Amino acid sequence: MDAITDAQFTRLLTEVRPVRVSGYAAREIEGEWERLGWQRGDSSSVLVPGTDFRGRIEPAPGPMHSPWTAQFTVPLGKITPERFRHLHALMTSTWGPPSWYCGLSDLEVAWVDAGVLRTFALSDYGTSDLTVCSVEGDNHRRMHWYENPHEYLESIGEDDMDLTDENDVAPSVADGYEFSHLWSAGGSPGYQKWRIETPKQLRGVLTELLDGVHLAMRAVGVGTEALRLAFAGGLQPRPVLELDSEEIRLRVGRTELAEDYLSARGFVDNADGYMLRRWSTAPGQARVAATATVVVLHHLGMADDMLDIVVSGEPLAVEGFSVDMYLDFVDRGLED
Repeated sequence: MDAITDAQFTRLLTEVRPVRVSGYAAREIEGEWERLGWQRGDSSSVLVPGTDFRGRIEPAPGPMHSPWTAQFTVPLGKITPERFRHLHALMTSTWGPPSWYCGLSDLEVAWVDAGVLRTFALSDYGTSDLTVCSVEGDNHRRMHWYENPHEYLESIGEDDMDLTDENDVAPSVADGYEFSHLWSAGGSPGYQKWRIETPKQLRGVLTELLDGVHLAMRAVGVGTEALRLAFAGGLQPRPVLELDSEEIRLRVGRTELAEDYLSARGFVDNADGYMLRRWSTAPGQARVAATATVVVLHHLGMADDMLDIVVSGEPLAVEGFSVDMYLDFVDRGLED
């Protein structure tokens, strides 16, 4: 698809705004097309008037792929996060301030209007979509995601729970968890906080969180403070994982691990009393940093059911940033 001009995008926003979706069914969206006099394509697509954009009916993403969780989607092609940021500003001037922002390794910006939910999304692959669905339908799918989770622990083996080698960065079945989002800002899509049950699952979640928040920094603006994830377990001090727009950092207390262990893994002495290790925000580095973090927690003896996480910072140019997860590692000590 050719690059979207400001005029094309503004016309699209104007045409899509009258679409009202209050339920779940595809036939309701088709009824809106007829009410607005839009030109139908095949049975599930339509040409948005005054534009070259073609919208379609598709299942809302998530664990329930059924006709009664339908949404109206207009694919916008691939755009950069910086272009998304510009289009986001046009949307804000046209539709008003968003109701919330959220994401995994992707980004979703949402506007709620009298039972109708409109979203502008950017994937980690760079594809962008404009969608319209019902608030009720969105709440329903998120609640189903939350209350009827993927049977995560039953899907992995004992070898897929712990993480002890920072060279072990390859994808595994431990990455097969299913959440609707990991962070939110400016509001919330729901009350859900997602349970993290194993060290390897934590590695996957940290990877998506670092990638997703960095994407959002580029796409909606950088905040006033770096994202800080401080880990605590029993009386142990807190290793701290940090993210800003330029790099990822892991801080470990200078006396907590042997100096040769830390030096061999790229940690350097820092003036604040911590040993410091840095990674860039280039693609793939979040996985490396997340793996190294969980391995350090293992070597500190903290990767167990006592581990907790404290989140601080304002990484985005949107107030009310929250990481919507908590740690509840399975206690396998009783199985011995």
